[in-house]
Amino acid sequence: MKKILFSMLTVLVVVFLSACSNRNININPEVEKTLLQPESIDVYDIDINKLVVEKEDLREQVKQFPFVSLNPILDYRGKFSDKFYSLKPYKVKAKRIDEIDFWKLQNNPYLVDFIYVLPIWVENFKKVSNDLYQNIGYSYNLSLKEQEILKWWVEQGGVLWLETGIYTTLYDSYTKSGITSASKAKRVLNQKSGKQHFMNNELHVVKYQAKKVDYINYKKREINFSVTSDVNWLKDVENLRMIVNNYAENYFLPDGKVLIRNNNIPLVTVNNLGKGMILSMIPFSYNDTRFDGELLRWKLVEYALGSIVLKKEQNQNIIEDNAELIELMGGDPAPIKNQRAQISDENKDNDSKIIDMRNVNSSTTAYCVQLYSDVNETSFKKILEENKNVKNIRGEIRGKYFVIRAGRYDSLKKASKDVKYYKNFFSDAFARECVYKK
Repeated sequence: MKKILFSMLTVLVVVFLSACSNRNININPEVEKTLLQPESIDVYDIDINKLVVEKEDLREQVKQFPFVSLNPILDYRGKFSDKFYSLKPYKVKAKRIDEIDFWKLQNNPYLVDFIYVLPIWVENFKKVSNDLYQNIGYSYNLSLKEQEILKWWVEQGGVLWLETGIYTTLYDSYTKSGITSASKAKRVLNQKSGKQHFMNNELHVVKYQAKKVDYINYKKREINFSVTSDVNWLKDVENLRMIVNNYAENYFLPDGKVLIRNNNIPLVTVNNLGKGMILSMIPFSYNDTRFDGELLRWKLVEYALGSIVLKKEQNQNIIEDNAELIELMGGDPAPIKNQRAQISDENKDNDSKIIDMRNVNSSTTAYCVQLYSDVNETSFKKILEENKNVKNIRGEIRGKYFVIRAGRYDSLKKASKDVKYYKNFFSDAFARECVYKK
């Protein structure tokens, strides 16, 4: 009896609920169709760091050429002020000799401005002739043809930057019995260093040795130099430091014009080859602000850029404002070979002004757009004449350089807005702080 009553009650409840449900539901068929469709939601994952425009760290320049060594320095920030690095004086392309595709370089010598060579481990140095130039080439597996291309490239105006030599560790003299021989290690090093010349030049070999602790261990040696120079623009390079990390290190300097010396020992030399040059130096450290290693490298790059002609058309704006740069670095600018005629403030043969900024007694700063920089008056005037209809364009003589700029703005932001317009005429246009006559 209870089962019958329970069943009847269940039926009544189901009927009641069904009736209520039918009376309360009144859904439009179109709405119901829409509701039954699956809903898709697009989810975007955006890295918050990509939403922030990172300001360029101009001090990163000291991690690029000419700041090269076998032991790259990652934590050095430079010894000069922010204003010095904001000038960004050099825009050069440099590669280590074993990174060069010489076949491409033969077709396009503008691929690179500097090719540099660093010290070579004695076991990797191949002494196959008395010419160090060939020995360096073969040590990097350059064919004779590739060596000829390298020489041709320098003759066209490239710079071969040599910080080269050979070094040995005490462990290179290990025998099977576990014995090392300091005399054997140095003997092999000296045998490979001796009786060489560089092309047609005699070769200086400068030798250094680390501090020996016992028969198997040694520690690095730090050597400080008081140096002198006969060229004015290097007079303020006075103290340099050399760190000997290996047991014995021999460095090669081809005989040539001596730029830096310690007593009678040449430490930096230069040789002209065609339109280019071969610049050789002991690999002084540059990451100690007590010494002038960084300053020396800046000045040597400036000297090379002011003395070669190959990259002039490709490397506009190499030195943006030589006068400011030299003031911040100290000393006189490196000599420039191009002759310069006297130009008045207003050049009547050109609709655009040429302003002489060499002897300005009173000046003020604002912002402008820099368009072009050159060391040759003729090409500078030609470019200025060809673009005389560009708005607000002018020429300036700054130190040894001829610069083309445009506009005068009270903020960098305003100057930057016009950069797009000027890039239609000068692809390297950029906004910067500029000095004006009062």
